Parts: sequence; C-alpha cells; structure tokens
Amino acid sequence: MATKTAKLSEKAKEVLEMLRNSDVELTLAEINEKVDGVNSSHLTALRNRGFVSAEKVEKEVATVTVRKVNSYSAVELQDQNQDQEWFRLKRGSRSFIGPVDGKRLIATNKLVAQP
Repeated sequence: MATKTAKLSEKAKEVLEMLRNSDVELTLAEINEKVDGVNSSHLTALRNRGFVSAEKVEKEVATVTVRKVNSYSAVELQDQNQDQEWFRLKRGSRSFIGPVDGKRLIATNKLVAQP
C-alpha cells in the first residue's frame, strides 16, 4: 500500500539548499542564524525523506536563564521601639513577628495584617 507524502515546505527547501552549499555540518541554532523562521520540523521532514543526516554532537553553548528570586523591602512598623526584643515564628510562607510583650504582627515581605 502506497502512502502519500506531503510536499516539502518552502522553508524546508530553503534549508536544504543552504545545507547543500555549506562546507560544514550545522546545528539548528546555526541554521536559524542564516535562515529566519526555521524550526526542527523542517529538519525532521528533510531527515525523514533522506535528504539530510543527523547525528548527536556536543557543543558548548552560553545560556541566559531567568529565575524567580525574593525581593526584599523594609516594613514600616508603627508604635514599635527598634531596641525592643522581638520573636519570630515561621509557618509555611508566612512569618509571624512581633515584640516579646505578646502583641504580634503577621508579615511576609510586606505588612499584611496587624491582629
């Protein structure tokens, strides 16, 4: 039973022509620098049809990552003496802080409530 194969996209044809004219093997990132809008599906279509070969190689790549970090700011406490002795009780992501005399403040990185 014969199966029908979809035609190569214009972008895949452009990548194939570029690879034929290249003297060295290129990674997807390197191909993307020369031809805009290329993704792995273009190369997979070429590989599945036997137009290109693919092999795993190790490359040293500099990356930039984005991380979530805590940002801290001072909390303005009202009617409190800076020199007073304080207690801290941590429960999950919330901290309970207050002077030793029993009055407590509930705070995270900003003042949330004063019971």
